[in-house]
Amino acid sequence: MKIDSLVVLCDGNKKVGLGHFYRCLHLSHSLFKHFSIPILWVGDIDNEQIRYLKYLGHQCNYSENLDCSVSRITSLSKRLVLVDSYFLTVAHLDVINKHHELCVIDDFGCLDLSSASTAINFTVDASKYNYKAQTKLLGPQYFLCDSRLDNVRDKNIKRHQKTEEKLRVLIAIGGHDRLTIGPDVASLFAKSNTTEVTLLGRYNLITNKPNIRSIEFTNSISSLYHHTDLVVSGGGLTKYESAYCAIPNIVLAQTSEQYKESLSFAKNGLCITVGASKVERLSTTKAAKAHPFNWSVKELFDKADKALKTRKTLVTASRHHFRNNSTFNSAKTIYIKHFLGVKEVE
Repeated sequence: MKIDSLVVLCDGNKKVGLGHFYRCLHLSHSLFKHFSIPILWVGDIDNEQIRYLKYLGHQCNYSENLDCSVSRITSLSKRLVLVDSYFLTVAHLDVINKHHELCVIDDFGCLDLSSASTAINFTVDASKYNYKAQTKLLGPQYFLCDSRLDNVRDKNIKRHQKTEEKLRVLIAIGGHDRLTIGPDVASLFAKSNTTEVTLLGRYNLITNKPNIRSIEFTNSISSLYHHTDLVVSGGGLTKYESAYCAIPNIVLAQTSEQYKESLSFAKNGLCITVGASKVERLSTTKAAKAHPFNWSVKELFDKADKALKTRKTLVTASRHHFRNNSTFNSAKTIYIKHFLGVKEVE
């Protein structure tokens, strides 16, 4: 039976954040836009994201957890199912595989994905994992991002130096800043009158300073990156977006897994990490009144200065690890294999 549509199994809410949601969105919408593939989303997705999906022309069915999502799609005709979740198990894969073709976006190689037709892992460590999927799209060359970032990347790779007098800093810890450090970091950078700070995220208490702009949410991250000289992220999708756009970025990791992966990212010249030199020292205890993961204010600014001064190194690394129009090229590979039925895809 020919496959002619895509089902996306993914959550996107305040509890799990929006990183998984957005990388699924970028891939699925590229399939929708360029290859006219109908898209159905199933998952625990916030109303704001549901409204945006419907605006884009995607269909959406709310489901309270991954178990319910998997159960719900078993009655559908054969389709390609795109799954992105840390709650994914072998049992989920087996059930989906009985009814549909399976494409999985993964980060840390916890499952071998032998039931999957295609595995996607765009992290720098992807080649280290023993995936057994039929097709493996591994490494930053398959990075899934908003296609509007392609213009930002092109502009920044061609730009030789910063031309603006003020330093424009974007604080984007993530859709779920579990340690609530965003406002504090924004306040630290805003102490300088020559710095303009944009704080992205939902926070209850925001310091009222004239050089801090607070944005709860945006579906046009490219517009922010267009006017940013330095990014401070929490170790998730944002650091990949920044590196893709050749924007100096420093990482304040929020989990030990993110910290380990960010160290590999830094070794490849794509970011600069801030915090503990050893994972064993990581501490997320708020009561300690110490900066999470043992970073100091001095280290924060030293690393920020280093990131800005070594921008040429970042540009070289970005050119080497990423490829232009990576989302479209990844979508094209998926389309040729799963929707045209070509088994071997270069």
